[in-house]
Amino acid sequence: MSDETPKRGIDPFEEQVKAASRLDALILISLCAVALFVLSGLNAFEWLSEWSRTVEAWNVDELFMLSSLGLIAAGVFIFRRWKDLKREMERRRELERRLAMLEGFVPICSYCKSLRSKSGNWTPVEKLLKEDYSLRFIHGVCPRCEEIFVKPEYGAFVSVETGEDVS
Repeated sequence: MSDETPKRGIDPFEEQVKAASRLDALILISLCAVALFVLSGLNAFEWLSEWSRTVEAWNVDELFMLSSLGLIAAGVFIFRRWKDLKREMERRRELERRLAMLEGFVPICSYCKSLRSKSGNWTPVEKLLKEDYSLRFIHGVCPRCEEIFVKPEYGAFVSVETGEDVS
């Protein structure tokens, strides 16, 4: 089995989402660390502390922290949802492209059954389906072709080997 074929039971799209989620979390943590560093450099926390003492009766510091946490949570949710929707849209576009190819007319050679791509190149059916859709083929002979091709060839082979007429 090649490395290209996905393992059974594991959705490649799900693996991409997990990897992207880890990256999103790393980016978010990095942005929070940078924001904390910048706010510390600007003495924003000291200013907030001084300001909250002047209006201590309002309990502004608790409201500020709660609203800050709410905004951060909302930002994380919005960012993750946006990334998930973007990935889903890309996945749907790819599926629609594949579906359009399957639903439309496909130029095929009458003799060798190769397919003509949009660029004009001729590709064998097996190769195209294997590369684009990760399908594997096993070859057999249908009953009709067995009667038309295999039996006459087999009969000719037996008659040559034994010297008998197998008609």
